[in-house]
Amino acid sequence: MKNVDWLKAELDYLENPQSSLEDIALKHGVSPDWIKKKSMKEGWKKKRDKLLEQAKSKIESVAEKSISEQIKQHRKDASYITNTALTEIKYKVESGQMKKENLTSLTRLLEIGMKESRELFPKNLIAREEETKKERRVSPALAKAAHEALIKNITKKPV
Repeated sequence: MKNVDWLKAELDYLENPQSSLEDIALKHGVSPDWIKKKSMKEGWKKKRDKLLEQAKSKIESVAEKSISEQIKQHRKDASYITNTALTEIKYKVESGQMKKENLTSLTRLLEIGMKESRELFPKNLIAREEETKKERRVSPALAKAAHEALIKNITKKPV
């Protein structure tokens, strides 16, 4: 049997979840039985499962942050619009450009707009979630980040 770079073989197995041990054996010129024994002894499958779970958790965490950031931005936008409208109304009333009688209808419009905004945002999130489920894709940037995290964990020396 030729001299096998076992670290490279293990990394190939860990980096490519769709590759079987037989694929790795063929790639590295080793018998499938030999690589199966080696992988069982060193726990390659457990390592791969753990790394895949970590990558999945990382992806879910990034997605949750993205939704959280959208909600925060929506709240900031809604607050800005509300405060701007109220400041404008106050200015116009104080400067005499608007009569107090007109305030009731303007305030009502503002309340309706705010209510619609609050009701529409969750529906928007649900629609986006449904689109994402249909697509079943991960963005290239997220896939790259998950891959880099996987490689970093693979090459990390055990403590």
